[in-house]
Amino acid sequence: FLHRDESNYYATTLADDMLKLIRVRDGQETVVDSAAFPRAADGARLKAILRRGHIHVQAETLSCENKALRSASVETFDGENMLRGRAGLLASGQGTDESRVTYFSHFRLSYLSELEPLVTTNAIFESETSMNDWANPTREWYLSPNQSLVNGHPVNEMRHNGQFPGDVELMVEPREFSDPKHEIGLAVSCNGQQYSTGYVCRYRAGDCVEGVSHPPSAQIMRQDQVVMEKLLEITSNLTSLSIRRCGKYIVGVVNGRAVVSYRDEQP
Repeated sequence: FLHRDESNYYATTLADDMLKLIRVRDGQETVVDSAAFPRAADGARLKAILRRGHIHVQAETLSCENKALRSASVETFDGENMLRGRAGLLASGQGTDESRVTYFSHFRLSYLSELEPLVTTNAIFESETSMNDWANPTREWYLSPNQSLVNGHPVNEMRHNGQFPGDVELMVEPREFSDPKHEIGLAVSCNGQQYSTGYVCRYRAGDCVEGVSHPPSAQIMRQDQVVMEKLLEITSNLTSLSIRRCGKYIVGVVNGRAVVSYRDEQP
């Protein structure tokens, strides 16, 4: 899948009791993820889900011996390239023995719908005084009662609590900044008390000190520890920042482009 040409594509293979996710880029083949998956005589079901750079492949089989369902999954994130391409099937075997022949059936390709944004206010009633208690955007976010510190300095922490099972994306579109050397952080998967208990995507604007230019950067933090950081090559102002949690991956998106990602084996 995501097949651009013979030198650039992704593939999932079932061989030697292993499920493998393979990336071929410029003709170089790399196994980006793998999992044990014992084969069964009655075959297996493969399902690849691709959404905005996140690739998640699931395999399951029904054992003929004890009818126990076995499953495995592999995944990766590729935000730079390989976002489009063709899909296909490949079967290979050895010899003419019937047991060595691979068959495909029930092939289906469908397009995923985009995730709908969370809307809890009603624009019709936003200007109604009598509805101000619930039809008010300021009621969506509230000031944290606990004092929060960033780099040793107190900050105003705004919170929005909600249950979002599965993949989630939190995005903000800033309008203006009073300080050219600004920072913005978005947090997900927190315990409801401290943002540092979850994942944080932090954007730091670039500056110029004593004639030395420092480019902007993006960080991903896990439980208050920086686990991934990247200097950014952007010349425009920050128009949007979002943090995505998709499978095992945490992704930072700046101005609509995924710029930094982190894989957490123990989310």
